[in-house]
Amino acid sequence: MRIVSQAYQHLGTFLKENVLDDHDRPVFNLVDMWAEQTEFPELAEAIDFPALFLAFGSDKISTRGQLEQTIGLLTEVYVAIENIQDTAIGSPEQPEALHYFEVCARVHELLQAYEHPAVGNLNRVGFAPFNARTNVIVYRLTYLSEVVDTSVADKRRPKADGVPGKIILGNKHQVVTPTAQNTKNFDI
Repeated sequence: MRIVSQAYQHLGTFLKENVLDDHDRPVFNLVDMWAEQTEFPELAEAIDFPALFLAFGSDKISTRGQLEQTIGLLTEVYVAIENIQDTAIGSPEQPEALHYFEVCARVHELLQAYEHPAVGNLNRVGFAPFNARTNVIVYRLTYLSEVVDTSVADKRRPKADGVPGKIILGNKHQVVTPTAQNTKNFDI
């Protein structure tokens, strides 16, 4: 799952540093992994809004050879803003309340067609409000990209001495040197 860790670290840092307000200050006070924090009042109260949350997954994986996989990486970006203002047409608070969509637009303008080895080439495939049970507005922007996972191949690639890399199995720290005979039995 290094792919998720690398994608999160890269995109989280990139968005925190580059989504700026009208005074060139970072918009987001918090960037974190998504765990539905906005759904629980006790957690939502502790969040310093505006906040951005990231989640990653895939249900489209194809194997290239035995040791590499192409992964359709689904990236979900949750933009969360505490809102007690009135969005009703004609409300004097409406312009400020709807500024939320400007923040989402700035995120999208940075991510659409953004390319980096940690996340592939991002392409928006959806967006929708996330119905929070608190006074927080959450909007989900969904992107799809392809990344190639070569971690298994990298671990098994022969070293300078011609011996393949070692693989650590389970929590027992049992080290196994792959050979032509035993690599067929690895469940990867």
